[in-house]
Amino acid sequence: MATSETAVIARNPGDRSDFRKLKAPVLLLVVWEFFMVLFASLFSPPMGSVSQTLGVSSSLMGNFPLLDSMFFHSLALPLAAVLAVVTVGAFGVRGRLRSFIVYAAAFGGVTSSGLMAYILLTGGDTVSYYLMYLTTSVEALAALALLVALIPKRDGSAGMRLLGRDLTAFAMWVVTAGAVVAVSMGEYASWGNGQWNPSTTLAEMSGLETVHQNLIMTIIGAAIVVIAARWFMADTYRDTAGLFVKVGLCGIIVGVPVVVASMLAIASSEVGPMGGITALEGVLLEASLFLMFAMMYGEARRLRVRNPVALLRESLTFGMLFVFFWVNVAVTLPGVYVAANLARFNGQYLGFYYRQVFVIGHEHALVTLTAISLMMLVALMFNVKGVLGALAGTTMTAGYVICTVANVLFMFFLIPNGSTFIEYMSDGIALMFLGVLLATVGMLFSGRGPRSSAASV
Repeated sequence: MATSETAVIARNPGDRSDFRKLKAPVLLLVVWEFFMVLFASLFSPPMGSVSQTLGVSSSLMGNFPLLDSMFFHSLALPLAAVLAVVTVGAFGVRGRLRSFIVYAAAFGGVTSSGLMAYILLTGGDTVSYYLMYLTTSVEALAALALLVALIPKRDGSAGMRLLGRDLTAFAMWVVTAGAVVAVSMGEYASWGNGQWNPSTTLAEMSGLETVHQNLIMTIIGAAIVVIAARWFMADTYRDTAGLFVKVGLCGIIVGVPVVVASMLAIASSEVGPMGGITALEGVLLEASLFLMFAMMYGEARRLRVRNPVALLRESLTFGMLFVFFWVNVAVTLPGVYVAANLARFNGQYLGFYYRQVFVIGHEHALVTLTAISLMMLVALMFNVKGVLGALAGTTMTAGYVICTVANVLFMFFLIPNGSTFIEYMSDGIALMFLGVLLATVGMLFSGRGPRSSAASV
């Protein structure tokens, strides 16, 4: 796995014919994640009526209170594996490192997720725990290999450069490094958590676990934005659009280390999770807004979008970009409001309960953002278009908006009217599932033709 066998992609956007070779591992991970999330959703309050209709017993999740962290990781690891595989394709990693990253990520993502689900449903045994450690280690090695593969090299042909390096590739390397740090923090904290290590050798580190969780959510969002910038060739933009791209990428390059350092400071000082969620997680999303503006303008010009019908036809592209705007309305602004009024929030009757519900709702909205935006980007990469692509993008975007609006109303009107909004959450979830299913079918039957060159912006 010599680093000399790796390279950042050629500047020609059509030089991606080998991207189709990634279809099998990506489809495997997407289908696995779809059914895992579909099954898990049956035990959530918004989908309670569906599980009752199907006769699914809640006793199946009897171990959830004891193994909740393992449950969420069983859903997160396949998503992280998809991210690693499409990064390999978008940034053109070559040679044996490419093969190792793709197969290790796909194998580790599916098998570790399956073993966690098995332990959750059955209580597990020694063998299943050791196999889980092994398979998660395989996926962690894929992340380390990706970090090595993305080491930025001098590139005189790059449209935008930093210290002589390709600016987009540099940003992706910084984001990957941040992810490796966040994963390492989680691995270390797991030694003090009985869910992961029944014979714990360290004191429980709940603060570090919270930091790990929040960092991962933030960094995955930043990674999706950088991959999108590479895929849409945003670093070829000029004038104001190009300036916006540079500001966005540089903001991410600076923001990732700042957020990692800040989160570590929060963990060491035992500050509660609310401050990290509201103040620091928004940094990268706000920097990403510059990229979103530029890419939306650039793609509108390239696709010749002139009216709402054309916008709906390209709903995968503009839906993916829009949800990154929308998350600021549905997640960041409510978070800032609660942080600014935290004393009053905690001082009210059942204040602690309100805060916990807000944190959970906030986290679910961010996790769903990463899953939906990544799914739309993957569908674009595998050439899902036409009616199927338009329906997939529209339903996923509409579902996310409906779900997050209902989520905000639920959190702020929890007592006495919170339950009123749960049915709207279930409608949003159903739309998102439909959109993911349509996109997956589109990927299954799509070809992988070269993308046309980006318009001069």
